[in-house]
Amino acid sequence: MRQNQSYTNSAEASTYTSATTKSSKISLISGIVACICIIVYLGSIVFAGIRVYTGVADRRALASREFSNLAKLSAAIGTLGGLNDSFKETVTNEILHSKTLQGVIFSGSRGEYAFERDPGTIITWNGDSPGFKFQFGLSKAPLSQPLKMGNQVVTLQAVYTYIDYELLIAILKRTLLVVLATLCLALFTLIFQFLLVNPAYNAGTKEESSFTDTPHRDETSRYENKKDDTQEEKSVAGLEKDILPPRATPVPPAPVPEETMGLYGSRSYIGREIHAQERLIAELKRCTSFGQDLVLMAIEMQSSEQPEDKEFRFLADEAVKLFLRRDLIFEKGDRGIMVILPSIDLDQGFTKSEKFYNRIVSKYAETFENKVELYIGLSSRVDRVIDAERLIFEASGALKKAKEDPASPIVAFRSDPEKYKAFIAAQNKSRS
Repeated sequence: MRQNQSYTNSAEASTYTSATTKSSKISLISGIVACICIIVYLGSIVFAGIRVYTGVADRRALASREFSNLAKLSAAIGTLGGLNDSFKETVTNEILHSKTLQGVIFSGSRGEYAFERDPGTIITWNGDSPGFKFQFGLSKAPLSQPLKMGNQVVTLQAVYTYIDYELLIAILKRTLLVVLATLCLALFTLIFQFLLVNPAYNAGTKEESSFTDTPHRDETSRYENKKDDTQEEKSVAGLEKDILPPRATPVPPAPVPEETMGLYGSRSYIGREIHAQERLIAELKRCTSFGQDLVLMAIEMQSSEQPEDKEFRFLADEAVKLFLRRDLIFEKGDRGIMVILPSIDLDQGFTKSEKFYNRIVSKYAETFENKVELYIGLSSRVDRVIDAERLIFEASGALKKAKEDPASPIVAFRSDPEKYKAFIAAQNKSRS
């Protein structure tokens, strides 16, 4: 969405802006960093998996060689001296010096003999018959080979460890270092994005505002500042009348039957429009007392006919799913809704409105098999002591500007707090 400054007011330094270039750049940077992180994570996992797999294969090959050497040595010694103490000592030493073999069993007509690296950890006995235990990292199928030892045939079996734990730890350390570096990159990106999205935290916040006191017309705007050098004496109230949309004269609401005065409307299951201003007053008081910002969002579907109940319900349901607080969402006429977003600033509100707009436009076409024209107007408290009526007036004005320029369906009313205070002071002085 392109930026759109609909008009400026020298008394309030207010501008209407749509999606900014800064938001697009932030999204682009975040997307690039996210892709880099995903590639690095996947690459680290694949690389670690390949290293572990090749390590296991090398370990099995080494175990096969060590078993073959033990079989040759056992056959040679057993032929010369039989299964005596010297033979047992030689086999035990061979196992202790092996890198993979953990235990062996000799089975012959004269009995069975078992040897293990750590006594009691590998061999299990069932009476006089030895067997191998099942352990993680230990080969399930033992290596086996028949040996001719003297005048008898002996079967040699051995189990080995197929995991090199030292190599595994080294692989995990390298992988974790890469993941940690990538995590730091993602964290720095989040901090950078937070500082860009929240100008109040930027060390180099610009002192100039988006307002200008000189005649100005944006190339995408249909409005221009009417102020020139011959109008310096024009009053603040007069400027507001010339530039801002005229504020409608309040009309007392028509009497509503008591049975229809519930908090939520039967058509949408969100707050009735009659309760919106009262709730906004309460939220403004709370946010003002805690020094927090507040954003008011006015949303409206545009079509040649009045939206059907199911279409309006769809809009309300999607708003509840995204903004979560059903008690802060209210009906607005026959075509729209109003959302109160406390404790966030205008930039954050703009981001949420973009997300909601994209969500509605895409899901509406899938649900009703046709397109929808959706417009959103925003305004915020932004360090001002402002009443609910004024905030609704600003958000409605932003919504009107959005509908006048379909190329910019989201418009935000941005006010300079200091000049707003001066404007209020001037009004109070003129009334007194």
